[in-house]
Amino acid sequence: MANAVRIAEGREGWRGRGIADPAGLRLTRNAVMREALGGRTWSGAVTNRTGRGLVDVIVLVRILDGEGRPVGAPAIARASWFPPGIDLHLQARLPPAATGLRLSLLRWTVDGRTVETGPGDPRPFGAVDG
Repeated sequence: MANAVRIAEGREGWRGRGIADPAGLRLTRNAVMREALGGRTWSGAVTNRTGRGLVDVIVLVRILDGEGRPVGAPAIARASWFPPGIDLHLQARLPPAATGLRLSLLRWTVDGRTVETGPGDPRPFGAVDG
């Protein structure tokens, strides 16, 4: 992608300079629901707190085991238009070994330029950015 701006992720979370503040895209929901037959489903949301509308947004969340390895299918959400203050919802069935997640990719376009961040640090189920 020729016009992509790669933003490095810092140890305290998403960091970077450029078009939009990546800290404005936050994981605001991160919950595990138990199913009647014993299975589990993860449900999450990323909220646009950048103060700007974003175009062509992709969020990819990988489910991790206790060793930090990906297990099961990733949760993927896309939006052609992502206004400020709106949630982008994600959901994934959890394999038995699942213990946490990683925001593997956040990509969006603003002012004609594409911004991409990730992967983020692993986090346990239930942890949100606020």
